[in-house]
Amino acid sequence: MGRDEAKTGSRAASDMAPQTSSNMQSDSRAAPPDELTDVDLYCLHCGYNLRGLSGDPRRCPECGRFSPISAMTLPAEAITQQLRRMETWPTLCIAFVLLLMFSLTLAAFAMAFSGPTKEVCMALGLPVLILVPLWLHGVSQFSSACMDKPGWRSVLIEYHLYGLALCLMIAVSAGLPLLHWFDRQSWNSSWPANAVVLTILIGGSVGVVILAPLARRRCKRRMDVLQREVAVKLAGEYLQRRLSRGRF
Repeated sequence: MGRDEAKTGSRAASDMAPQTSSNMQSDSRAAPPDELTDVDLYCLHCGYNLRGLSGDPRRCPECGRFSPISAMTLPAEAITQQLRRMETWPTLCIAFVLLLMFSLTLAAFAMAFSGPTKEVCMALGLPVLILVPLWLHGVSQFSSACMDKPGWRSVLIEYHLYGLALCLMIAVSAGLPLLHWFDRQSWNSSWPANAVVLTILIGGSVGVVILAPLARRRCKRRMDVLQREVAVKLAGEYLQRRLSRGRF
């Protein structure tokens, strides 16, 4: 019996030896976290570049939070594309507000000219019943994408102000010169009015071309900080689905 047990033990040891050696070889082939110091890895919480740091998870010197290596090794382009897609709901919220303002303005003019008729009341109430719930849904989606982190409300308000200001600049800088252009008599006789309209046109163009992109980048930078963690998760799931379909 003792010899049989010794033979069995030696066989088990010999069977486990190649498995152990293969596991050690696979672990040695995997790059440890300290060897990824020369790779651009971005913090999942604030987007700070963690190049040159070590450890897994890595502590961000900018925000002080930790990010696992496995989540930061996603392609930066995939995360950036996901962040662009996540900008859809804030943009739709601005569109809902603009449509609501336009509808209420038309209904107010109609009420001023024809009084509070049934048709005018329906035109006043229908946009509210449709657009307000859609706006609230967009706000809820944005809040979920930010994981209800502190500051998401101020970012959304700032994004609304940016969008509304941009639309106002476009409307004023394009609408007033067009109205003045069609008024041929004032165009030919009133030089001060022409100068004012030209100033509005130039100022609006400068605002749309230069100031609006700067304001958007500022809003987008704050928004990306709040949404980066969710964007990394969604980008990873998207890449896994693409890989499972065999498109790469």
